[in-house]
Amino acid sequence: MTTTRGPCGAPGVPHGGEIPFVFGFGPLAAFAPPQDIATSNGTITTIPYSVETNDIVIHALQHLPSEQFLKRCTDQFDRLYLEGASNARIMAISIHPYITGVPHRIKYLEALLDYVISHDGVALMTASEIGDWYRAEMSK
Repeated sequence: MTTTRGPCGAPGVPHGGEIPFVFGFGPLAAFAPPQDIATSNGTITTIPYSVETNDIVIHALQHLPSEQFLKRCTDQFDRLYLEGASNARIMAISIHPYITGVPHRIKYLEALLDYVISHDGVALMTASEIGDWYRAEMSK
C-alpha cells in the first residue's frame, strides 16, 4: 500500500499503487472538463482546479482581507453558473481548517456555501464524487 502526495508533499490517501484522481493545473485547467488519462497502472481522472479559489493563495500568499475569499469565490461561481446553463461546469475550492476555519474567516465560507446552494441545479461534490459523476456521464 502506498500513499499519494498532494501539493508541497502533503500526505494524501492510501491506494493500491494507482492514483485515481489528479487535479489539473495550468492556465486553462480551471476551464477544462474532467478528463480520463490512460496510464500503465490504469486510468486516472483529472479534475479542474483553480488556485484562484484556494484559501492559501488568497490569505497566506496574497495577504488579502478575509472577505476577499467570499468575493472571489462568488464572482467565479456567478460566471461558471452562467456558462453552466449550456454545459456543466465545475468549481473547485481549496480550504484548510487552519486558514478558513478560524473564527474571523469561517463566516465567509458559510456565506459562500449558502450562496452556492441557493441556486437551482447545483451539486456539492468531493473530487471522488466528481470523478464518479464524470465517468457515469461519459458512459451514457
